[in-house]
Amino acid sequence: DHYSHPDVNVIYVKESFKGPGVTDEMFKEFFKNVCACMQAGCDNIEECYCLETYGQNYENGLLKHEQLSSQKGVFECSRFCCCSASCNNSIVQNGPSKNLLIQKAGNKGYGVFAGVYFPKGSFISEYAGEIIGQAEAQKRLGDPDCTKYLMLVREHSKNTMIETYVDASKFGNIGRYLNHSCEPNCVVIPIRIGRVIPMLCFFTSRPVAKGEELTYFYCPESSIHSNMRCYCGAQRCCKYLPSE
Repeated sequence: DHYSHPDVNVIYVKESFKGPGVTDEMFKEFFKNVCACMQAGCDNIEECYCLETYGQNYENGLLKHEQLSSQKGVFECSRFCCCSASCNNSIVQNGPSKNLLIQKAGNKGYGVFAGVYFPKGSFISEYAGEIIGQAEAQKRLGDPDCTKYLMLVREHSKNTMIETYVDASKFGNIGRYLNHSCEPNCVVIPIRIGRVIPMLCFFTSRPVAKGEELTYFYCPESSIHSNMRCYCGAQRCCKYLPSE
């Protein structure tokens, strides 16, 4: 990760870290359910425990259509697996794309732009920052900066809902500069690598041209709009940013 912040008041972190409301038990790495693949590949679902258990996530380095469309969590191989870090099931943990540009984006402030053409399913970056609990998130909502950079992702599994809060207002990586669009070209996918708490990661939901701004939709589960103007410029722009 060779990126840095244009805002000197923000501390650059390469990955998310544990904050208030997150216990050591929630954040610790688990050792079970690892593959014994000795080769770099991890491409044979019949021989790789991780692929057999959680399914094949990537094809030619791109997130598969099923994972993109469902936006369900993905399990990558972890450091406890016998395979190498370059295996076919280890994409996110190798860091953000090296072909991203942080540039001014009009009324939106800074934005992230594609330095090259990105096919559909390309990994862009984690949204890194401080992982906090729900009560702490509610406390911080009174801070305008925190409200702008507090990401919430909900995962639904049977009768359970898992909520992950990441605050990138004071600590973050290049992912904090992706802006909202009412017609986005990226989605957020929870990625687990040996931990219960996921990494929140951006993948392209369609092909993205060189020079195009990379965007995602804030609060996809909400139909409520804030009083903050939206400057995404999309044909079907809702005029105001969504809100929880």
